[in-house]
Amino acid sequence: MQYIKANADGTDTLVYTEDNLSGSSTGSKIVTVSNAVELEAAVAAQTAGQFIHILPGQYQLLASLTILDAADGGGLVGIDGVVILGAAAVDQAVLINHTTSTGTFEYTFAGELEIEGGHDKIALKIAN
Repeated sequence: MQYIKANADGTDTLVYTEDNLSGSSTGSKIVTVSNAVELEAAVAAQTAGQFIHILPGQYQLLASLTILDAADGGGLVGIDGVVILGAAAVDQAVLINHTTSTGTFEYTFAGELEIEGGHDKIALKIAN
């Protein structure tokens, strides 16, 4: 399987293939997580071009996963079935908080990845 990014100008860019989801070099750093605490820490420390591979399972968040400008060009990849559940006490499960006023910000959500907000909450919020 290939993961293709659709660009704003109507062109497509190959991001990576199923073969390099297993860890072969994509030119980006890869961090693998297996529980919610590791996921929250990896997102908080994510750097440009870094992909976080999330192993199968259900991840109950304690706070919003806030994706900052420093993670530009990176992403989250669900491996074989991942559900991210937002905390009931926060407004959104995942917040992309793009704070710079110029330039673009790219972030990839790929693989088998489901994001659910907490009770009556938002799953994904993009603020810019």
